[in-house]
Amino acid sequence: MSWNARGRYALVLASMTVLQLGLFSDLRIGGVHPDITLLVAVVSGLVAGPRRGAVIGFWAGLLIDPVLPTPLGMTALVWATVGFAAGMAEELINSHTPLGLSLFVLGGSAGGSLMYAVVGQLFGAQTLTGNDVGRVVGLISATNALLALPTIAVVEWAEESRSNITR
Repeated sequence: MSWNARGRYALVLASMTVLQLGLFSDLRIGGVHPDITLLVAVVSGLVAGPRRGAVIGFWAGLLIDPVLPTPLGMTALVWATVGFAAGMAEELINSHTPLGLSLFVLGGSAGGSLMYAVVGQLFGAQTLTGNDVGRVVGLISATNALLALPTIAVVEWAEESRSNITR
């Protein structure tokens, strides 16, 4: 990866952190706020492949970890895994249409949210518990699916070359 691409990714990650903390953490839909850090992890794997998805997912999680009531590094671990899995699963997509990409992000976000809840329970953290899990996972996944196409465009911009999912 060139220094230009690293700089663009640093700008994307910094902007994502500011937007998450400054806007999306206060924006509640059904009592749940969107999680664009998870969105960036999924989209990075989708656009740039499993290795880059894991790295960007790790940094997205690590940047948001200090403000979460979970052990430091837990979100980074989960988002890195989600980014890697999204990169591996991208090869299985038959349709790179806008709807197909949004559905891919919906599924990746649902899986990532559930993994976050399970890993949080293993670490003894107060993450998603009880009857709220389905509602929280559904709302995070739905908002990420709505934000998928603009986020794909931003991550494609950060890449050195156009991805294979270019519309």
